[in-house]
Parts: sequence; C-alpha cells; structure tokens
Amino acid sequence: MVDLGSLHGMASESVRSRFRYGRDQKHRFYEENAGATGIRFTDDIEKLAGDSGGQYGNLGDKIALIHMDGNGFGSIQRKCDAEAKLRDWDEFIQAKRKGALLSILNAIKLRPEWFNQDLLRLETLLWGGDEMVFVVPAWCGWSFLDAWFKCSRNWEFATPEGVSATLTHSASVVFCHHKAPIHRIKQLAISMTEMAKDAFRDRNHFAYMVLESFDHVGRDLEEHMKSLTHAMGVPRDLLLRADSMEMLTNSVARLKRGGFPKSQLVEIVSEIQKGSAYQDRVDRLELTTDAQSALGELLDAFGNSPIAWFHLVELWDYLPNPSALLEVQ
Repeated sequence: MVDLGSLHGMASESVRSRFRYGRDQKHRFYEENAGATGIRFTDDIEKLAGDSGGQYGNLGDKIALIHMDGNGFGSIQRKCDAEAKLRDWDEFIQAKRKGALLSILNAIKLRPEWFNQDLLRLETLLWGGDEMVFVVPAWCGWSFLDAWFKCSRNWEFATPEGVSATLTHSASVVFCHHKAPIHRIKQLAISMTEMAKDAFRDRNHFAYMVLESFDHVGRDLEEHMKSLTHAMGVPRDLLLRADSMEMLTNSVARLKRGGFPKSQLVEIVSEIQKGSAYQDRVDRLELTTDAQSALGELLDAFGNSPIAWFHLVELWDYLPNPSALLEVQ
C-alpha cells in the first residue's frame, strides 16, 4: 500500500491515475461484496497500523495478517456436477461471506480503535475461492478473527448426496511489524493454516504466531514451532479452537485486573523451557480470588499442560479488553 501523496512529482499522471483507480476499486469492493456504503478505508499500511498518540503501547505500528480457508469447500464444489447445484453452492457461499463481512463492518464502524481519524483500518488482500486474507492493526486482529468465526459457526449446506454438511474454517493470524515483508508473511500464514487444516479438518481451528523478526522463523515452520514449544508440548498444541477465543479473552482480562504480573509470567515460561520446577513460583503469586479462579480455568482448558503458560505469555499483549470483542449476528 502506497500513500498517493508520496507519488506527487515522482510519477507520471498515468501512474497516479491507476493508483486512484485502484483505491476507488477497493472502496467499491466493500460496496459490492458487503453492501457497505459511506465507509472510507486507509490506503497505506502506515495509516492502518499507525499509533501517533501511543495509545496502543507496544502494538503501535504492528499488524495482524489473517488467512482463512474453508475446510473441504473444494471437495463439496467438485461434487456439484449438476449446473444448478454448482450455482446453488456458489450463491450460498457468496451470500454467507458477504453477510459475514457486512456484519463485521457494521460492528466496527462505531469503534474508535478501528479508525485512523475517519479512515477504517482494514485491508483485504485476497477474496476468492474459499480463501481470504485480511490485514488489520495488531490490536484488532484477535477481535476480527473471533468475529469471523462467530459469523460462520452455523453455516450448513445440503451436499449433492442430500447430506447437511457443517462448514468450518481453518485459519491463521500473524502478528508482526508493519514493515515486515507482506508477501512472505502471507506465505507463512498460509503454511500455518495448512497445519491447522491437517490437524482438524472438521473444526474451526487456527494457528497464531507473534513475530519480532521474520528471520526468526527460517525455512522450516514445524521446526520453528517445535523450538517455541520446547519442553511445553508439540506444534499441534499451538493450535487453538475458535470457540475458546472469548474464554481466553475474558480469563486473561481477569488475570490482568487481579494483579498477575507479566514479568512473572515470562519467568515461569523460562523455567519451563529450561526444564526447571516452576510450581513454587506459581504458588507464590499474589493474586485476587477472581484472578486465581481465572488462572485455574485457563489451565483446565489446556488439560493443565505447560503449553497454557506459553499461550499466556505469547497472547498477553494481543488479547483485547473483552468489551472490544465485536458483537456480530
């Protein structure tokens, strides 16, 4: 994404004209594919992720790139050998996706954290077939993904065999600096979604990654994820259920209110990764009764596996306040 103003005096009128056309087409996309009118969108990634007032702390200038892929959508489409059934499938998916996007846009249009002045911080990089790629500010990534899963959780389609199929999605979200190479981040997200798809094709699941530097991943995603989960679990343990997102959001908010210090969380994870005993450190935490209850619920949700601590430290800054979760239909 380029700032149109930066092209002044640096490009021919034809280049500027094509840029303006592309920008107008982007706005028309949301009108045609969601029926959304009267919304203006950011036209460069710095405006999308910028935080000139420092309101979003260490999430300023960071983005969330979200990739989603339907589970088994292609298989259903291939079985629609009759033209009428294929048309039914295409119209069904288009209507569902348009409805979901409109519901999300309606939910966020009055949310100030989604706007840079009067410009909505949302970029759609892919909208085709059964795949989608969105870019939003890092502080909005969790809310956007949660909203999409909520919009799509009850999708069902009558297959050519006459069976009602529940449609699900695999997804991924990569949190990184806005200057990270978008094409490579997108490819990483696609690989992460494939990992989620291979593990759970019949559920709404997703993978996530917090990147301080893209080079930390290297070329082998699974090996990188193994290094992240050292002594805590296996790469598959990094996948999260879509229906756990609201629980995680609420529980972590209770921990923060109850005095759980992030510095202690980091030290606990460090002890686990070194293979050292860590329970005494947990027992010495001075938490409110509600925070203790929230911690117990989180640990139970992950079967009291050490991986729960990894999720806590990784997502601590990226989980929004519960009030920031989008209310969608």
